[in-house]
Amino acid sequence: MRAAAGSGAARAAGAGAPSTPDGLLRHELIGMRTTVAGSSDPGMVGVSGVIVYETKSMFVLDTGPGGQKSVPKATNVWSFDVSGTTVRVPGSRIARRPIDRLAAGGRRGA
Repeated sequence: MRAAAGSGAARAAGAGAPSTPDGLLRHELIGMRTTVAGSSDPGMVGVSGVIVYETKSMFVLDTGPGGQKSVPKATNVWSFDVSGTTVRVPGSRIARRPIDRLAAGGRRGA
């Protein structure tokens, strides 16, 4: 008998684990804390906050009391802390509509 999709066996094997760049791209990013780890704009490096909204090309970050900042995805390298593991993702991998990114499972061009 085959294991059903989403079974404990698949989870135990780490399928889709968010602690890898590919796994992270299969998950909802809204609500996650992120930091710009690298950028074509040096002034963006170090900008951090909780993702409160996402479009094809931008994240809106809650940067603290009363502050929000719109940050382009593609021109930055993003750092996420997932269960104590730092995951870095090039913005070019996430610069797409959230529904398309989730459906493609992080694959480029899919």
